[in-house]
Amino acid sequence: MKTILILGANGMLGNSIFRFLSSNVHCNVIGTVRDLKSYSSQMNNVRNIIELNDVFDKDTLTDLIKKVDYVINCIGIIKQKDSVDYLNCIKVNTYLPHYLASICSDTGSRLIHFSTDCIFDGTKGNYLDDDLPDAKDLYGRSKSLGEVSYGNHLTLRTSIIGHEINSHLSLVDWFLNAKSPINGYSKAIFSGLPTREIARFILEKIILTEKSISGLYNLSASPISKYDLLILINSCYQSNKSINNDVSFVIDRSLNSEKLRAAVNFYPDEWPDLISIMHEDYINLNEYRHVK
Repeated sequence: MKTILILGANGMLGNSIFRFLSSNVHCNVIGTVRDLKSYSSQMNNVRNIIELNDVFDKDTLTDLIKKVDYVINCIGIIKQKDSVDYLNCIKVNTYLPHYLASICSDTGSRLIHFSTDCIFDGTKGNYLDDDLPDAKDLYGRSKSLGEVSYGNHLTLRTSIIGHEINSHLSLVDWFLNAKSPINGYSKAIFSGLPTREIARFILEKIILTEKSISGLYNLSASPISKYDLLILINSCYQSNKSINNDVSFVIDRSLNSEKLRAAVNFYPDEWPDLISIMHEDYINLNEYRHVK
């Protein structure tokens, strides 16, 4: 039995990982949220969810971490909000991961942290694990400096799609709530993964395996355009939206994850299956919600 602490279990990635790992008999999972009252107003199951109002409260955090095998950090300032508070963005995206790694090293726990494809400017695509970050914006730079590649810790550089608990900022939730017609960018290339697939990777290739990896790795699916991605979502979710093929926006932040695949023999499903898995996770999330 492994004990896992998920910081930020109310976010899109953290909540998906929390629900998936909690369903496995080999995992004892604890999730933290900043405001338990707010979380419980959205979700009908708060078992093993605790309130951690200040993640920088070292005494409280250390008491939690010393009891667990893994700390999965899903706390971060997202790109859509990076310009609101520069100091907080740097504190959370850059300082926090290293702060957590220090505590984990002292207590014998392992940190699993997430970086992003947005550390690259998207001019070339197929980025390797050791390519130099070249983002120009605050979000990309803050996430790049927050990558933990030392000790027994692991940073997974990726991008995510999935469903949020109570907002529509992410691509999929925005799409499902937008009015037709919608522009799909066929020159914008994406290689991220549904949150549910990332949860499966963590369970099968890290927590349940004796072959443990550490350092910095790209984690990605096959590259796909945002237009083709929306077409698949539109079909799987039966949302019946009209999608325009827009070629005006050009960017390719696709990641090459051959290094990770060779290390742990993990090959994500093809995109139609990944979207189907994401839809199943959406149904599971709705079973946890008060308001569906």
